[in-house]
Amino acid sequence: MKYKLFLILPLLVLVLSNNSQGSIPPGIILPKDVPGDYPEPIEIRIIRIEEDGGLEVIQYSPDGKFLAAGGYFGIYLFNTQTREKVYQIKGNTGHTWCLAFSPDGKTLASGWHSSDTIHLWDVATGTHRDSIIVHRSTTYSLAFSPDGEALASGGTEGYFISDGQKVSIGGLHLWDANTGHLLHRLKGHERSVTGVAFSPDGKTLVSGSYDATLRFWDSQTGKPLRKITGRVVSEGVAFRPDGKKLVSWGLRGGIFIWDVETGNLLHNLKRVTTDTDDVLYSVAFSPDGKTLASASAAAFRLWDVSTGSYLHSLPKPRNMRPSSVAFSPDGKTLASAGRSGTILLWDITPPALPEDVNGDGIVNILDLVAVANAFGNMEPDLNGDGVVNIQDLVIVANAFGNTVAAQ
Repeated sequence: MKYKLFLILPLLVLVLSNNSQGSIPPGIILPKDVPGDYPEPIEIRIIRIEEDGGLEVIQYSPDGKFLAAGGYFGIYLFNTQTREKVYQIKGNTGHTWCLAFSPDGKTLASGWHSSDTIHLWDVATGTHRDSIIVHRSTTYSLAFSPDGEALASGGTEGYFISDGQKVSIGGLHLWDANTGHLLHRLKGHERSVTGVAFSPDGKTLVSGSYDATLRFWDSQTGKPLRKITGRVVSEGVAFRPDGKKLVSWGLRGGIFIWDVETGNLLHNLKRVTTDTDDVLYSVAFSPDGKTLASASAAAFRLWDVSTGSYLHSLPKPRNMRPSSVAFSPDGKTLASAGRSGTILLWDITPPALPEDVNGDGIVNILDLVAVANAFGNMEPDLNGDGVVNIQDLVIVANAFGNTVAAQ
């Protein structure tokens, strides 16, 4: 062991001395709140919609085989392997405002602007399965319960006049997903309900509204549990996959990450632009819950959930106006849509870091020790010469401090 440490220490001194002038060693990733220093995602393909009019929403099927896109033209379904159109659903009274796949992936629910009907579609064939007459105007958000037995819808139930202004009345309902029968009408929101989401265990429904409240409901009984008041007019809500955190966002109010158990605000993700027209439209958790993606009028952005830090923006065509984002179920692809009628698919798989021998996410002294202890063996053979030796130790030493890119 003394011999191995004797090899390690001089290499450490060499690496540190080479960077003593304060420059950043090649390949070292800057802190997460510094924009632009992460590898840009790879553009896989652009899918252009034939009709005029843009996209409002995109959703992956639970198995990741399909990507549904909704907007002014109706609904498109794409095969994610071939990236070809499977079919298009047309002929509805308004443009598609929201989509939700059932947990088994067999049914797609859609809500339409200026329509009082939720439509249920057979995913395999694109045929109309059922209709639910719901609100008097727009359905803003839909969510299936994790067991697929219930469907939550949020939107408007009408309007009233206040000081000469037309003000919407909130509507929030729970439906039997199999029969379309109303289970509960949830009362409490004073304005349009713009976001609904079930907790991963299915016991709780959360709703966001233009009345600037988040409300928690018992999904079985429909009874109110608690509310969070006074932060921002909500445009949408989503649970982190483990159910411990909740994100809400508003058109001009930023992104908020909440502790579900306490209701405390954990992070207020500040804007990274001074553009007053940078309206926020969509936010999504990655499947591992570590990253948030957002779509605003100016850019698609990625955020670190644990710290609330801005990671980086995703490049986009100049004429593309972002409107929606969705992670693939395996977390390797981010789909992003725009009102230009374009879908971008980004490969966001973090690059491999072979020098991180012990897999703790950073190249450090532990990796140097692991390589030294493996001298003469066949693994970890970093340079591919068939044996672990001093050259592999040098490779690790030169990568000292590198970290795996955040997902």
